[in-house]
Amino acid sequence: MILTVPITIFLIDYLTHISSCKDEDLPYGYGSFKDFIREFNKYNNWITNSHRGDFFSEDYEKYYICANIIIFDGKIMILYPISYFKFKIWSKKKWKEMKGIKRISWRVR
Repeated sequence: MILTVPITIFLIDYLTHISSCKDEDLPYGYGSFKDFIREFNKYNNWITNSHRGDFFSEDYEKYYICANIIIFDGKIMILYPISYFKFKIWSKKKWKEMKGIKRISWRVR
């Protein structure tokens, strides 16, 4: 019962990922998190802007990760469910790393 809500929220988010990707007028295919990391690292220098886990390039149609849509070289990558979960965690960490955001302590020492 306790897991029902988080699983339902994840499934809605994942179905939105699939729907958003298929609605674009670009070729698409399925991939794993390993495929995603390989492609991301291949185009490592394309990020010119980022905002809260989304990454953009100057060539918007060719490379971007935004609103559950992942585009590399003008092709959309739809991730498998477990890979999508890993991607969501990774994107938040990567964004914080790029922005230099670190966890702090408010305790007085």
